[in-house]
Amino acid sequence: MTARERTADAPVAPYRQPVEVVLSALGVDGRTGLTAGEARARLARHGPNELRAEAKAPAWKRFLAQFRDVLVILLLVATAISATHRRRAPGAAPRLHEGRPRRPPRALPVGAGR
Repeated sequence: MTARERTADAPVAPYRQPVEVVLSALGVDGRTGLTAGEARARLARHGPNELRAEAKAPAWKRFLAQFRDVLVILLLVATAISATHRRRAPGAAPRLHEGRPRRPPRALPVGAGR
């Protein structure tokens, strides 16, 4: 059995069918629509035209789900190491909060060297 033969037997979704076919299958006139009585009867039979909402996950689960990624965990570990490691590597730039701030060098007036 080929894929085409399998799909030929399967029902076609309404959104893939022509409008006239769907309207006739539902027993509706495309110009006038349903009468008020028919609309009430279908509402009682099928219920309101609403999608059921899925239960929302608790906030703590959504928060913890962000830490499943390996890269996020790696960045958190690097942050923790950086925060606890106070010593600077040799040749590293001085931090702004260490010691007294340096004064900028004096500027010479233009033409003073002549």
